Amino acid sequence: MILTPKEISYLSASFKGQNPLSPFSNITETPDGNEYDSLCEKGIIVNNGYDEKALDMLQRLTNPEMSASLVIQSDFYLVQKFTYKTGDRLILAENQKGALKFSESENFADVLTDIYKCVGMSDLPTAHIAGVFTPEELLVFFALVDIYRKNTLAGYVEGENPEIKIGESDILNTFSDGYANGLAKTILESYNLKVPDAAELGNVLNPLKERGYIETETDIKLTQVYEIFARNFLIPKKYILHEMLELGENGNILAESSMALSAGIHDIVSLIFDGENFLLTTPSAAELARSILITLSCLPFKKEEEKEEPEKPEAAASPAAPDAAAPEAQHQTVTAQPAPAQPADGSWKCSCGNVNDGNFCIICGSKRP
Repeated sequence: MILTPKEISYLSASFKGQNPLSPFSNITETPDGNEYDSLCEKGIIVNNGYDEKALDMLQRLTNPEMSASLVIQSDFYLVQKFTYKTGDRLILAENQKGALKFSESENFADVLTDIYKCVGMSDLPTAHIAGVFTPEELLVFFALVDIYRKNTLAGYVEGENPEIKIGESDILNTFSDGYANGLAKTILESYNLKVPDAAELGNVLNPLKERGYIETETDIKLTQVYEIFARNFLIPKKYILHEMLELGENGNILAESSMALSAGIHDIVSLIFDGENFLLTTPSAAELARSILITLSCLPFKKEEEKEEPEKPEAAASPAAPDAAAPEAQHQTVTAQPAPAQPADGSWKCSCGNVNDGNFCIICGSKRP
């Protein structure tokens, strides 16, 4: 089933009980009056009623319990995929030249293949990094990485790396001068963070030194493993965002999102922000692909004691007229299956199968339930 944004807006007037996760709530392009005829041509409307299979899918798109999204952007292409989950049934929506192609499949093999085509299949990461950073620590760490990246790129042009000496003023300059495409600037703008000022910088550098990320005996330097990472992660080629949303008990939306930047087959950095801290990892391409697939599979990530059956969305007896008023969105409390019992030693098992001790899964990045 392929629907344009105008057709989705047109159909939204026929289906009641829309929640904030529904595409009917999030796509509001104004219909132009040709939608009824185009839906008839596609076989979605038959004899002034809905095709049985189309009606079943549209009803489940009206009030999904969970949803997920994937955006992969490069200089050459843009990939967008969305999933909507109700019970144990999952609907996949894929951007097709501005329209959305909806389908249902228990086998996501084709989706995984598409992801592999975009991010790669290598199991070999350049570095093995996994650490939790405050926003200020992450910005300063990436500022240092950017200085090493620029130094390495200059070395390719000049034939040898210029001498690198980093002071506190050099770190602060990365947020304003000559680093428009830097990692620090990207993170700063993507998460709307605040740049630490000169007075705060010392308080940020000290914990980075204590945890072994930097040295400050003379100049400020990255330690060896992080210098290797910085000198390999040169030109980001892909921006990847995957996010899962679930309705909370009070109609609020619980979110779990991850952003990744890829600079090659083996050079990937992934970030998960929990509202207070960032988990930074350097997964392989294959690990990133599996993490994206877990997100699109909409595995529940909140715990609750009871499961309530959601009300079945109500569909109009016949398709809405072009001038029909859209119904008001109704928020429902939708709950998901309880999370698996956690091991008694305080560790926990992620939905991907890995056992962890911290607040994030080191393999796929999921937050501790």
